[in-house]
Amino acid sequence: MRRKLCFINAAVSLLTLLSIYQGTLGSYLELPRLSFIGKARIDVNTRNNINCNFDPNQHLNTNNDLDFNPNGTGEFSLFNCTVTSAYDISGGIGNDPLIGAKVVNNIYQAFPKIVDLDVDFQLEKSGIYGMTLVVLLENGKMAFQGTLQPNVLAQDVWIKSLCIDLSLIRNSSHYSSSKVVSILSNVQWGNISSGSTVLADLKSTAEANGGNLSISMTLYYYTRNVAAYLNTNFTLAHVIGTIGVAKPTESLNFPSSRIMSFEEDIPQMAVPLTEEDTCYKFIHSSTPQFPVWMNKAPFTIYDITYKHSQQTWLSVDFSNSLPLTLQGGMRDLGTLYLAVRNQSCMQLIGGQMPYRKHGWNSKGGIVDHILDPLTATLLENSPLVVVRVVTPVDDKKTDYDTAERLNVMVAQLRACSNPNNSNSMTHIILQQMLGEVPTGLHIRTMDYYVGRLEYNQTMAVRILLTKFGKPVHDVNVYVIHNNDTESSVLPPDGVVPESNQTLTDANGIATFIFRVNNIPFPRTYPNLQCNASTYTLPIDGQVYIFSYYADGTPLNRDINNISRVTMVNDIAILGFSYYSPYPPYTWKKDIEPIFSQYERLYPVMKPIVRLGSYKDVTLNHNLQLVYYAMSLDVNHPSYMPVTRDLSPTKKNVILQWLQNPLYDLPIKMSFIRPIRCTSSAIELQSPADSDPHFSSIFKSGVITNSIFRKLASEAEDCAVDRLKEKLQKAVQLEFATIPPYLTALYTIKEGSNSEIHKLIRSVAMQEMMHMAQAANILIAIGGVPLIDSKDAVPSYPTVGLPGNVLPNLTVSLKKMSLQHVYEVFMGIELPHNETVDNSTGQIAENTIGQFYKSIEQCIKFHGDGIFNKSTANMQIEWPWPTKIGRVFTVTDASSAIRGIDEIIEQGEGASPHDPTQGDTSKLAHFYKFEEIVCQKHLVKTIHGNYAYDGADIPFDESGVWPMKDNPRSKCIPPDNNCYTEARAFQDAFRALLRKVQDVFSGNIDGDNGIMSSITIMESMAVHARKLMWTKMNPHDESSCGPVWDYDWQDYVGSNCDDYI
Repeated sequence: MRRKLCFINAAVSLLTLLSIYQGTLGSYLELPRLSFIGKARIDVNTRNNINCNFDPNQHLNTNNDLDFNPNGTGEFSLFNCTVTSAYDISGGIGNDPLIGAKVVNNIYQAFPKIVDLDVDFQLEKSGIYGMTLVVLLENGKMAFQGTLQPNVLAQDVWIKSLCIDLSLIRNSSHYSSSKVVSILSNVQWGNISSGSTVLADLKSTAEANGGNLSISMTLYYYTRNVAAYLNTNFTLAHVIGTIGVAKPTESLNFPSSRIMSFEEDIPQMAVPLTEEDTCYKFIHSSTPQFPVWMNKAPFTIYDITYKHSQQTWLSVDFSNSLPLTLQGGMRDLGTLYLAVRNQSCMQLIGGQMPYRKHGWNSKGGIVDHILDPLTATLLENSPLVVVRVVTPVDDKKTDYDTAERLNVMVAQLRACSNPNNSNSMTHIILQQMLGEVPTGLHIRTMDYYVGRLEYNQTMAVRILLTKFGKPVHDVNVYVIHNNDTESSVLPPDGVVPESNQTLTDANGIATFIFRVNNIPFPRTYPNLQCNASTYTLPIDGQVYIFSYYADGTPLNRDINNISRVTMVNDIAILGFSYYSPYPPYTWKKDIEPIFSQYERLYPVMKPIVRLGSYKDVTLNHNLQLVYYAMSLDVNHPSYMPVTRDLSPTKKNVILQWLQNPLYDLPIKMSFIRPIRCTSSAIELQSPADSDPHFSSIFKSGVITNSIFRKLASEAEDCAVDRLKEKLQKAVQLEFATIPPYLTALYTIKEGSNSEIHKLIRSVAMQEMMHMAQAANILIAIGGVPLIDSKDAVPSYPTVGLPGNVLPNLTVSLKKMSLQHVYEVFMGIELPHNETVDNSTGQIAENTIGQFYKSIEQCIKFHGDGIFNKSTANMQIEWPWPTKIGRVFTVTDASSAIRGIDEIIEQGEGASPHDPTQGDTSKLAHFYKFEEIVCQKHLVKTIHGNYAYDGADIPFDESGVWPMKDNPRSKCIPPDNNCYTEARAFQDAFRALLRKVQDVFSGNIDGDNGIMSSITIMESMAVHARKLMWTKMNPHDESSCGPVWDYDWQDYVGSNCDDYI
């Protein structure tokens, strides 16, 4: 059976139930530490789970359980996670301000990504890339943040809900559990003065140990049940996490210095069962199966000196060790104790394990004990175990006949006598449930043991061997090639170690060097059923798996059985096929075979760019976007491809081609430009004069004179502070138009209403540029634009726009329709007409054009004196050369007025008499929208007039998703998938606001701030598309919609009849 179907198909169900062991010898277990609980959104993409789908000549296999989430974004994000316990350096726990803090990720970037190694090796070798974890105090201030170092997933996966029908896993994967441990590097500390002793201890201890933190997460109950998609939290998992201080000298993987496990050749002991228990039925079946009652438990023993007193602590992580019932509750295994195993008895440690108490998970599933000197000494050379108390009642219930029939050795051990304790339980029979191997040996890799290498590249992997937590030197360690015989056909020497055997050094480390040789392309499968018995697929490279073990030690010559050494995490190396293309690079020869496969396997990319289309890829915007994403560091969350499966040589070829995108030899294809309409004017009069609808959105009567009048008191209205306020309103005004346009854009189905999609998208892009232009003018006169604020973000539907613009216009979020474009979009972009406020006699700034004219008048009033040229390097540069406009750097009155004129000329209140307002090649926004309503392009007639008599702009109502009007967070119940997807969109929206604010404030990091903002906005389009596919509830055909709320509001249910 192929490796991707191992763990009883848990690999499919747990693409993202993760285990990153990155960092330390259990340092997250040591004090100080905090623990948190919540959920994680693991939105895996699964179209690439099926090998045959890589072949463009095969029909896509979509009716397959492996492809349970074909439109997944590949994102991982923490969801409603809260700190539930916090221990300072002394072990004290109480009402520390950290308790109740939120644990979130990537508040300034796109979401982290989950990345498979290969189609044949997914769960076991996947990893998280691009995560920044942030802890926010209840007052919203940051406690600390750190970058999660990428590493391997699923080093410790097991079936946490025992004795299940294996067929159920193919419908829902919430029976498995996985451990996640990694390093948080680049740690930044925030509000240390919050009064939190835990936070202060974490910071001081981290800075004394190299500055990094260690994080552990256990994920379980991951929901992938497509049949219950509408009624479950699809792609969500429960998470239990702990954060402590990382130590610089410790192992990268399987971080604890010691570990308890079950011996693979001796099943765990029987426990009491009733006939109704699913495990009772399994044991009494025709082919009895005995479950694994407990899973691995890492632990560490360490000394703490506090107030001149030294204590020895034992901390054990059981978060991924104890089983659940099928309903999600803790399975009762009886009374459990920790103990030291002697030759003839068990030395009990402390009281009963409190796993049955309410709130067990709130402390991270960690059990702590302060050890007495005798127990601490015993543990230096004896195994730690978990034992179950066997009472006479238990003996009657336990099916020992079945245990004997399965050759299960029931160890009837007793507790050691304790002279210090009269109630030493020496009369009670104990059964070992979990424990260290008797030899105390623990072997694991120290480094990142998954590699992606090209021809002739090498990779070093260090393997660490310890005995009861101490390094073992001069021991032979071996690596052996261990690929599944039923996977693809492998060249025997594709990836080879320079030596198969080496000795551990004084630190217990054996180092192996692996090298990639020539690996042919394509990949061959001997037993794959696509359309042939032996099949080749265009998949780059091959994956080679290497196991490792130690077969002897000078400290104990009896260790020759590999099962006695804890085996974890085979080394996996993806060796890319040898690739040597010849320039010049072209679409047909070099790029299309790569990009078209990505489009086929990752349909979620289509709203951003159709990678299989030369015309779409070579649009100027897309060329720049793809080049930017592929030039990022591989650990960046916006890196492309998300799959990280391009060899460096192929990536460099693509980057070179993007700068000179040849279609084929010898022809150089020019960029495909959007169709531009020429000038427009229907009638030589104001739309507000002729149309009652537009007339109704004004506060007062229309003045026929179209010459702009000076304000009554320029000196008063144009004061610098007042001008800054107006420019801030201009930033908010431009932003307020974007959600209505994008929402309608998102509702257009893929492949439908393409001309309408193009027109709306061009307007939305210009609105973004106008917001940047208004921000530049504000920065140039000493202001700081504000966008990441509840006051700056409208709540839809809203009446009127910021700056008292169009005060009677209701701006709503609706699906694309001719009526909505007519009533709202054309209203927003209405050409300016002067109106008078009857109460003051002054001109009212009703339209966007008039509002900007008032700003322009104030700039002319002040001249160059209010501008600071030194702010030029703080201003926003639009990252792409574009035909739809430009963003000017503002240094004086002249450049500021050029920017304002650009906004007005593009349609923010264009002249009612001239549809092009100054540029005879581009339509103003109002007339673009009127083209949609008229379903005809506007053209100039032979008589010199303008008429909607050009090419058709068809509108297909069936090509629009049936989205509910005005999506609001408070109207979405938390128990359906609409909630999950809408919350993901809103989280991305907040990340966008934070990034744009960062840009506005001049805090631009290494990448271009606006470019990074655009990538987040593109990811929002992906989430919006998923929302359109998601029904509101099982009884409603309406689609969910994007939530643009600044703060997510809990479900209230009232005033939501029009939505749910």
